[in-house]
Amino acid sequence: MSGPTGHRTPSCWGATGSCHVRYPHSAEGAGTMDAMSTRPRPAAVPSIALASALVLAACGGSSPASTAPAASSAASASASPAASPAEPSLTPVPGGSAAPPPSGASGLPAQTDTEWGRIWDALPAWFPAFPGSIPTEALNGPASGASSVPAGPEEAAVFMQAALETAGYSTEALSGPFEDGSYVLDSIGDAVECRIETRLTPLSGTTHMTVMYGAGCPIE
Repeated sequence: MSGPTGHRTPSCWGATGSCHVRYPHSAEGAGTMDAMSTRPRPAAVPSIALASALVLAACGGSSPASTAPAASSAASASASPAASPAEPSLTPVPGGSAAPPPSGASGLPAQTDTEWGRIWDALPAWFPAFPGSIPTEALNGPASGASSVPAGPEEAAVFMQAALETAGYSTEALSGPFEDGSYVLDSIGDAVECRIETRLTPLSGTTHMTVMYGAGCPIE
């Protein structure tokens, strides 16, 4: 190629494959090199492994979203309190009254029905006692009180008659002696329903005294 402006054969070098043409020095300045147009290399294709990883990631990312509503529903169900059965309400009965307390519930002795009548199961504290007598068990059935008296039945009967009259009880009858040698003293209080029977029976050199204290008599 001849002349300052003549073309030269292009030279190619480098990893990019660019080709340049060097011109000879001219009056305007140093020689220049014009880059010839080159076609860019296509971008590298992603590997199959990378593509597979992306696909799996995309599939896995959608799974929590699909299960979230179910988990939320389960949490709501467990958080809600269980319904408890309603307890029936009790309706008060108009005019109802409490039942009377049983015998002995108020601190008083209980009462017992006998062939003689209804009696207290104990004697009041003021009830007279023969001197030297000892409390004992009743011989025949229930009684308000029983004791062993160190005296004959007649002597014990006279003593009890006087003691009860002093306490305000009048004598209705003093009967005896009966076939077994016993005496029976019947006393009454101010009220007609207040009755007391004192039975005195000879027993092995002493007298067994049994008292039936009627339920109509005051116990205190």
